[in-house]
Amino acid sequence: MEKKTPIEELALLFSKGNDELKLEACNEILSLSGTEAMIDEFLKVYHIINPELVRLMRLKNDLSLKAGSVLVNLSSHTVGSRSLVGVECASHYQCPNDSMSHVRSSHSVGSRSLVECASHHPCLRDSVRSSLVQCCVENICDCNSKLADVCCMILSNISRDPSCLEVLKGEFNGEILEKFMKVLFEENFNKSGCNLDYLAHFLANFAQDTVLRSYIIGQGKKFKKYFLETLHSVELLGLENKCRKQGLLALYRNLSLSKDSHGLFLDGPVVQLFTSALFALVNSIKYDNANHIEECKKSMDPELCILVLDTLLIFCATKRGRIILRESDVYIALKEVHSTSSDKAIEIATEKIVDILIRTEDEIGVNDYLDLEIPEHLVQKFRKYDLEDAEEIEGSKIKLK
Repeated sequence: MEKKTPIEELALLFSKGNDELKLEACNEILSLSGTEAMIDEFLKVYHIINPELVRLMRLKNDLSLKAGSVLVNLSSHTVGSRSLVGVECASHYQCPNDSMSHVRSSHSVGSRSLVECASHHPCLRDSVRSSLVQCCVENICDCNSKLADVCCMILSNISRDPSCLEVLKGEFNGEILEKFMKVLFEENFNKSGCNLDYLAHFLANFAQDTVLRSYIIGQGKKFKKYFLETLHSVELLGLENKCRKQGLLALYRNLSLSKDSHGLFLDGPVVQLFTSALFALVNSIKYDNANHIEECKKSMDPELCILVLDTLLIFCATKRGRIILRESDVYIALKEVHSTSSDKAIEIATEKIVDILIRTEDEIGVNDYLDLEIPEHLVQKFRKYDLEDAEEIEGSKIKLK
């Protein structure tokens, strides 16, 4: 008999032990799954632990929160989220139906390919995914659930990868997404101490898909009202409550991508909010001319700034948007940000917007970029430019260390 590895022993202990042993195993897995290398090891036994983790979450007992926390860690790894969703049978690992089985064939089911093992049963059953999603939906919509935050994190993790999102589309409908938006809007919805910060991240991930975005846009007017009422310009780019603001900004940006909703999300108050936030960023930085260094009066987060700039760039897609931006103070704010900030990503993002706004509409010659069909060779060219920008940004980070 082949000797089992320590991870395999731990997984079997977790799946077959009593509640006391499961709790001990859960704590051990949780402590070990903090690094990518160890997550990779646990993914070799995902077929043992994933179904049991999902089952424990549904029990809503003391073990449920531990099991959910483990799933948060495992799903933070791309292969982990794919194995949990059922996109792939973690192809570089042994097929899990039994220790001696091997991959025989694969066949397409709907839009995805499921790998089959020797017994001709799918390695990753749809029931595990469906059970997990149902559990997460129930807990997020339950105002008394102690698992709501963990469930938001899990959904956020498993919806980041495009291949996972394609599979998850079948688990959600307009009714569920509408419920999520209502939960998001209601202040202090959860009465058990959960703040649901990652719910907006999950919705932002879903809003990348055209069909799913249409469900969320049904709540667009309410979302814009909520967005303007809860976010304030002076604090928008600050580090406080970064997670929630990051999710809301990403959701606003992605909803603005639809041509039908572009006009809804682009209006004066939103542009003014972003403009004031950019001025607040400039005012937070004091430049010491004598020593040529920046002294921050208040910490501002560059990732939040990039989300604002990305949204302004999307606003530039239409003639109406460009006119609104030119007529506002955002152009001045952008120039101030560009000259004040030393962050390379912010510098590149502001340059892209300014390069559009400094040209006249006659020079641009296109009313609506959202209607424009871009030839494939230009798409490849733009992707190359984006890659070069990303490399330049990474290079600047290395130099600053």
